[in-house]
Amino acid sequence: MNKRKVLLSIFLSLFISSLTQAQSFELQSAQQAFQAQQYYRVVSITENILKRDSLNLPAYRLLASSQLAQQQPVEAEKTAGKGLRYFPEQPALQWIKAESLLQQGLPDDALPLYEQLLNSNTSFSEEAIRQRIGIIYQTKGGRYYQDEKLDLAERNLKKSKQFLPDTLASYSNLALVYMKKEERRKALEVIDEGRKRFSENPSLNSNASQRVVSNPEL
Repeated sequence: MNKRKVLLSIFLSLFISSLTQAQSFELQSAQQAFQAQQYYRVVSITENILKRDSLNLPAYRLLASSQLAQQQPVEAEKTAGKGLRYFPEQPALQWIKAESLLQQGLPDDALPLYEQLLNSNTSFSEEAIRQRIGIIYQTKGGRYYQDEKLDLAERNLKKSKQFLPDTLASYSNLALVYMKKEERRKALEVIDEGRKRFSENPSLNSNASQRVVSNPEL
């Protein structure tokens, strides 16, 4: 009886080892396919892996990334969301889900994920995260401006300027809101701040800056 248990234990050990090696080979193939931009192959391989192993983090990352690369944000969001149920603090899956939501035109849903990434200790580029957050606030501010909700527009565009200080639109859009609110002094202060920043940064478009600061409406 003991001999049978030992043989069964050895068999199970060998079976698990071979299964792990097979999954490792599949993941390696998926990674190579991803690097070669063969996203359809990545999807096929990783979906098979996840059918057998729902706790395979690399497979979730590769599958969601490939779906996003194929302009399938809804599918990428679902995959990343499923992975986050098992790995809730995984930054790569948080990023993919946020990007998927942004591509679907859902910036309000994406914003908390980007903010969570910004406040966490992650290897992701802080500049890239801040840029996404700034774009979202800029989009929200523009939407509120069009709807004549000027206080909300001001609040969001001030946030946009905070996250995108080297973007011309951060200053010009906020100045337009102040002019719409008939707060000329604040508008001129924003323009003056923009003029100083752009004149000191040769990589920015000085001609565009001049057009803003010399706008006759201001």
